[in-house]
Amino acid sequence: MIDPGARSTRRCPEALIHQAKRYIESHLGDTALDVAGIAAGVHVSPQHLQRLFRTKGISLMRYVWQARLERARLLLRALEPRNSSIQEIGWQCGFTTAAHFSRLFKQQYGVSPSDFRCAGVLVQP
Repeated sequence: MIDPGARSTRRCPEALIHQAKRYIESHLGDTALDVAGIAAGVHVSPQHLQRLFRTKGISLMRYVWQARLERARLLLRALEPRNSSIQEIGWQCGFTTAAHFSRLFKQQYGVSPSDFRCAGVLVQP
């Protein structure tokens, strides 16, 4: 059972956003990750959680896409996953198709994932 002190802290808007971000981070590879699932994971309504993210100037799903792209950027830079294909990295980050992953990556960073990996382009998030 949750003690009353923990409940009030957990319901603080900043704490809820932090919990949601942690939940998202731990579920980025889940292609079915959506507003309802994230809200259920932090025990609030989807509308309330979306409202909280909007007060920070970003939609909840935009935050999810940015987190996925950032993880992909880090994986493309890492030495270990050099054996992983671009498509595999996209899947690890929750993208269902390589084309969608590549399109969003290029939109966010200005280069394709393969050019980013091969050219050693230093792209700032």
